[in-house]
Amino acid sequence: KTYIETNKPEGLDYMLAFDLVKKLKNQKNLNSREISFGKKVLEFTSINPLLIDEIQQLSKEGDSTIVEIKFIYDKLSLLKKDDWKRIVDLASQVNIFTNIELANVKSIQTSILKKENIKEQALIKAYESILKLSRFGIKI
Repeated sequence: KTYIETNKPEGLDYMLAFDLVKKLKNQKNLNSREISFGKKVLEFTSINPLLIDEIQQLSKEGDSTIVEIKFIYDKLSLLKKDDWKRIVDLASQVNIFTNIELANVKSIQTSILKKENIKEQALIKAYESILKLSRFGIKI
């Protein structure tokens, strides 16, 4: 975003660029127009590889961990019913989750067991919530 504001490359749809950055930052799904635009940006940076360093230096955002949705889903899918029960019971007992977090974890458990579609953000939040329990011996 900072690079675009500073350099304003010709032929670049600035609003689309900012929307794309915001969606990526918030881990939202992209529509076909945004995907196409993202491909153009990748092509542009592959032709001009020195720009990547310049863009990173200008970036106000720190390096962020890319969350692998499939990894999280696979990890949570390996949990047995008893594991889920321990997670929910412990979280309730130590009050480490907010009510919303607890409801989300229970919802994800049900969806995984029923093999239903799950929203990516809900899956990530449930995983992050469960990770809070590691200090109580819960390992996933």
